[in-house]
Amino acid sequence: MERPRILIVEDESVIAMSIRQMLEAQGYQVIAAVPSGEQAVDLAVAERPDLILMDVVLKGEMDGTAAAERIRSIVDIPVVYLTAYADDETLRRARATAPFGYLIKPFEERELCSTIDMALYRAEMERREKERREWLNTAMNSIMDALVAADTSGRITFMNAAAEEIIGWNRHEAVGADAAEIFAIRSEAAPALVENPVRSVLRDRSAVALPDGTILITRSGEEVSIEGHAAPIIPEDGALIGAIVAFRDITLRKQAEAELQRHRRHLEELVQERTDELQRLLQYIETTERKAAEESLNTSMGAGGPATRSRDPGIITIDAEGEIVLINPAAEQLTGYRREEASGNPLQRIVTVVDRRTGMPVEDLLSTVRSGENGTFSDLALITRSGDARPILLASEPISGEDGSTIGLILSIHED
Repeated sequence: MERPRILIVEDESVIAMSIRQMLEAQGYQVIAAVPSGEQAVDLAVAERPDLILMDVVLKGEMDGTAAAERIRSIVDIPVVYLTAYADDETLRRARATAPFGYLIKPFEERELCSTIDMALYRAEMERREKERREWLNTAMNSIMDALVAADTSGRITFMNAAAEEIIGWNRHEAVGADAAEIFAIRSEAAPALVENPVRSVLRDRSAVALPDGTILITRSGEEVSIEGHAAPIIPEDGALIGAIVAFRDITLRKQAEAELQRHRRHLEELVQERTDELQRLLQYIETTERKAAEESLNTSMGAGGPATRSRDPGIITIDAEGEIVLINPAAEQLTGYRREEASGNPLQRIVTVVDRRTGMPVEDLLSTVRSGENGTFSDLALITRSGDARPILLASEPISGEDGSTIGLILSIHED
């Protein structure tokens, strides 16, 4: 085990020599014995001894307490004061430097060693506690959730960096303040503040979840949607020592959820509109097919009876985007495509039409029939799925919605 390293600061050379001999006899390592406060500061910073034996009253501009205070501001080294006499002011200043012990001159070797050992033990315990607190603070600040801790009186004892960012309070300003003042919350449904979870946890000694719709009021007055919970701090001995609240800002998530809900409602409206359009198209198809059948029947009866009845027209219904919605059986026979094959396809993919006079295809059939409104187109030939060309007459009629806009077209294909 490495021997403790001791710095002696004593302006009486005989006393300094005596202390050195006692320490070295007990196995301590004396790095130096200096007579002034200035030398003590320089050596303490340069050598970093484990402990300093400091005479309170030193000759020169810097006495023992001033030297100890200066050392303490630079490095963390325990100091044990040596004194034979001192006025009240000097002793008050000495106490303010938080020494690790006092030795009244003259003292025995056993008393010197026991005081040093106790001081070194206390310094080691404080060093470990400091490291533990620093580790805990680092761990707390590394947690994504915001953390606010309070003592049993409901006053803030700790806030991590995430809590500082959300609440807007610096932890040094917040420590000691009432938790209800720093962590002020209300319900989304009411403007009045609600009971602070720290108070309810301290009262009931049980964990609680923050209610849905909890709003945090920041230092600047901004309102932030949060979620989280609060719990009592109870060590192994079972005594309640405080409460801690863990929470997170969910403002962006709630905004995204609201936007998603808005899009969902808009989509439902679009689906309903589309459904209504399709229903109107189906009604129109049924009416058109019924009228075509009646006209065909009347024509056949006027020509001498059913034996001379002409073929039913092919009916193709397209929507406002130019995609096929439905085709009737006659159109299936004419084009060679079944209804389930044609539905949902662009018109041009299913229906290919050429000019009978030139043999040239009608490049944009949809635009052609749209431009004709209720027109009839002759001298055309339909190219079937098998490649046959059938002379046809093509008629189109727009389908109007309730607002007067065109929501589709009905195409009637008659073999010529």
